[in-house]
Amino acid sequence: MNPTATWLRRLCAQYGLFAILPLASGPALAAAGLVTVHAQMVGRHFDAYARVEPISSLPVRTAQAGILLAVRVLPGAAVRKGQELATLGGPEIRALLASREAAVHGAQARFTAASKALQVQRTQLALRLGTQ
Repeated sequence: MNPTATWLRRLCAQYGLFAILPLASGPALAAAGLVTVHAQMVGRHFDAYARVEPISSLPVRTAQAGILLAVRVLPGAAVRKGQELATLGGPEIRALLASREAAVHGAQARFTAASKALQVQRTQLALRLGTQ
């Protein structure tokens, strides 16, 4: 089968179309302007090799240096704003995480202490108002 017919068959298969392909060809048939054809339903499978070039590329920057542990998207995939693209790790990231966790624990401790102090103040105020 000639390459054009193969390409047409595959294209039709991709879109689920009918293809009318020549069964026979050659100089004698072409000279007479005749070809033998048949209609055939082709499958929905299409194999092809291609290279897709991006319309544009955007640089990706991180807020912290680290080691690239995992890539969450495939090359050439469409991504949305805010979508996780990769996972960073390494000593810098672990140190930053430990520092942020310590800050959270400190803030929680200050909140708990302030809540208790507020409760004590409310209790003292209620006692003062009750004795007057």
